[in-house]
Amino acid sequence: SMPYEEEQHITLQRSLLDESFSDVNKLMTQIAISPNMEDGESAGLLVNRIAPDSIFRRLGLRNGDVLIGVNGRQILSAEDALSMYESLRSSEEIQLQLKRRGQERTILYSIR
Repeated sequence: SMPYEEEQHITLQRSLLDESFSDVNKLMTQIAISPNMEDGESAGLLVNRIAPDSIFRRLGLRNGDVLIGVNGRQILSAEDALSMYESLRSSEEIQLQLKRRGQERTILYSIR
């Protein structure tokens, strides 16, 4: 039987991140982010229209994923997602919590 929470490990090159995140306008064309509502409350961010060759694919994201937390802090708004992007630039390890088809998952990033 599948464990309730699946964990995935992804190692990323810092240079790749820096390069990808240097052009925010281009970045915004590679993903659609919208607030996810559950029972009228905002519950994370829904990601869609992920470009096949984008950094978001390298980050292990899939269309329909709902981002719910970074390093144990809840994601409620685009500003929170931005703070994730800030952590990506400065941390060596980041934990992303998300829901995929209703199942909670964690992606653990190591950045070198």
